[in-house]
Amino acid sequence: MKFIGPLFQKTYPARWVASILLLLVCDVCTYMAFRESSGTGLFPHQDKVLHALAFFGLTLLGHVAVHFDMFPRMRARVLPMLLNAGTWLAYGLFIELGQRLLTYRTFSLADLAADAVGIALACGLCRSADIYPRSAPSHG
Repeated sequence: MKFIGPLFQKTYPARWVASILLLLVCDVCTYMAFRESSGTGLFPHQDKVLHALAFFGLTLLGHVAVHFDMFPRMRARVLPMLLNAGTWLAYGLFIELGQRLLTYRTFSLADLAADAVGIALACGLCRSADIYPRSAPSHG
């Protein structure tokens, strides 16, 4: 059990919170994607804005929840960011494909494009603001 202390010291302190929030937000997004909607919106293209915001949040939470200490030599941290972005883009595609199977929903490339915009904005924010969890310095 002595290895647990140093293991937790090296991890990002808020990662577990981000992981729980990520699961909750993903559940809500999946529910909203497959429920029957009323079709009314407050403003034109509200659906696209909501897609972009949802995938912005998912990507940002996914970015914080990823274990960046697994990639200690990668200063730019490009691989984890690409994996995170690819995961959420695949999630968006699967949602659209699932909606195609429903009688009350339709497949939309515009929704997928809005998902990609949200993902790109989150990746840009993480990259420009240097939102990368840092591991604790090793002593030894």
